[in-house]
Amino acid sequence: MGSLMAIKINRPIVSARIIDRVPEGPVPSQQSPDPALVQQQLIDSLKVQLEHNIRLLEGLAAGISGAHQQLVASYKSQIARLAVEIARKILAQQVEKGHYQIEAIIEQALEKAPGRIGLTIHVSPQDWHVCRQIQQDRPDSPLAHLEFVPDPGLGPAQCIIETPKGLVKYLIDDQLAKVQQALESASSA
Repeated sequence: MGSLMAIKINRPIVSARIIDRVPEGPVPSQQSPDPALVQQQLIDSLKVQLEHNIRLLEGLAAGISGAHQQLVASYKSQIARLAVEIARKILAQQVEKGHYQIEAIIEQALEKAPGRIGLTIHVSPQDWHVCRQIQQDRPDSPLAHLEFVPDPGLGPAQCIIETPKGLVKYLIDDQLAKVQQALESASSA
C-alpha cells in the first residue's frame, strides 16, 4: 500500500487535480496570479464590453433618429394639408358672406396675363353684376375697359381670363393647391 502524506497549506485551495502518475523531475510550483495582471485583464474585458455596448447604443440612436425624422416629415405634410383645409373652410365662409374684393382678385389675375388687349374675363354671375357696377361707377378703374362674361360654371371670387395666347385661371382650389405645395416644399427643406 502507498504511504500517506499530509500537507499543511497556509492559503485556501484554488484548484486541485488528481493525477495517476507522479511526474518525474521537479514539480512546478503554483504561484498565485499577479494582481496587476488580473486587474489589467479585467480592465481589458470591461473595455471590450463597453465598446460593444457603445456600438449597440449608437445603432439604436441612429434607428431612433431615422424614425423621428420620418415622423416629423409625415407630420409636416399632414400639418400642411390641415392648414390648407382650414384655409379652404375660412375662405368658403368669407366668400359665402361676400367678404371679398372681386376687383383685387381680377387685378391679381391680370398681372399674369400677357398684355391687356383682347381680354375676356369670365366671372360668376354674382361677380359679373359687381364688375359691371364698377365699370359704370368708376370709369378710371383698371376694370373699366375690359369685357366681362357671366360664367355659371365659376363660383364667386374666381375668374378665368381669355387672352390671345391662352387662359389665365384664378380659381380658389388652384390657389390653395399652390399654397399647399409651397408649405410642403418648405417643410421638406
